[in-house]
Amino acid sequence: MNISIQIGGVEAILIILVLLLVIGGVVFWFIRYKRKVDDFIAPKFGFLGKPLTYVLVIAIFGILGSVGLSSYLSSTTSIDDRTSANSIEKVDIMYSKIENLKSGVRVNLSAVIHNIKEKKYDISWTIDSDKYKGLALFESEVSKDNPSNLVLILKEGSYRVNATIVSGDLTIKKYLEIDVK
Repeated sequence: MNISIQIGGVEAILIILVLLLVIGGVVFWFIRYKRKVDDFIAPKFGFLGKPLTYVLVIAIFGILGSVGLSSYLSSTTSIDDRTSANSIEKVDIMYSKIENLKSGVRVNLSAVIHNIKEKKYDISWTIDSDKYKGLALFESEVSKDNPSNLVLILKEGSYRVNATIVSGDLTIKKYLEIDVK
């Protein structure tokens, strides 16, 4: 039993074209299916097309930087010289020797305050040395008409004079090292 199939030239070309179309369709379907599977498996997260890890790192540094800066600025409770738009609020501590006494030296301490907007302010003085620890004095309602004037009798030695000026919500701290002779 012999089987023979005879195909003409046109039929052979049509069969080859159909086979190529079927194989091309299968390959196209396979590629499309593979892309769908890859898209389904790939994670769908990020921010504006960027990987989420970069965004998280930048956000963490931003948060830490702003928290650090705000805590630093809020921990600064006293300001030596504050500058505002129109004026400079400044404090100078003046020291002068008045006279020598048998018990010590009479000295004058005063705080000269420039350009504070408030009319009245309070001054808290502390004086420290080897002989005096935490000698505290207070002047209340100091103003242009009632200037700061503190007269003390101190023994000879070195002293650190601290003045804290409070006026409204403004607090200025200033210190001065003096030698009494």
